[in-house]
Amino acid sequence: MKTWVSSRIVPRDVLADSTMLDLSPYYDALLGIQNSESLRAISPGTQVWNGVKFDVRAKVQLMWQDKQGVKGIPVGQKCSELYFLHGVQWGMSSNIVSKFVIHLAGTNVETMPMVYGRDVASEYLGIKTRSGVLPTNMFLWQERISTNTPPQPFRAFFISRWINPFPDQPVETIDFAPGQPGSSPFLVAITVKPISNAHR
Repeated sequence: MKTWVSSRIVPRDVLADSTMLDLSPYYDALLGIQNSESLRAISPGTQVWNGVKFDVRAKVQLMWQDKQGVKGIPVGQKCSELYFLHGVQWGMSSNIVSKFVIHLAGTNVETMPMVYGRDVASEYLGIKTRSGVLPTNMFLWQERISTNTPPQPFRAFFISRWINPFPDQPVETIDFAPGQPGSSPFLVAITVKPISNAHR
């Protein structure tokens, strides 16, 4: 699967810097249909949402991984914050659908659970949360188009922010781990906010 995907994703932006982690070795799924008479999508590449640059080219889907998920995504730098661009194909109300496990230098480990309905919802926007309200951290990726109706939101990704309680300790690696059964989470991009750029 990884070989098939790697031959079809766009190359990494030559201007992408070390704050935009390169997830190329972990990609195992494409972002979705890019050319269709009924769908319109943003082009893969560098995207800026909420002032954060992301390397958006493919997905890491936990449904293709073993039960441990993806371990040891290298970071190797100090940071004030991390931004995760992620989603879930489907989920169950109030379930923890995935977890980001952040390993800092030394023994500090931080776990960031992603809760369905709070941090993420189905990437297919027709499948809403039980409350009918979508999380506010949503960013539209694809919309359905028709000659008879205005464009309709169709697929989305979600941004989650982690604030580093130990900014003097480098973040060494990140694990992308599954949560409770009954969902299919994926990761699109991770961006680091360096200490020197911290504004808060």
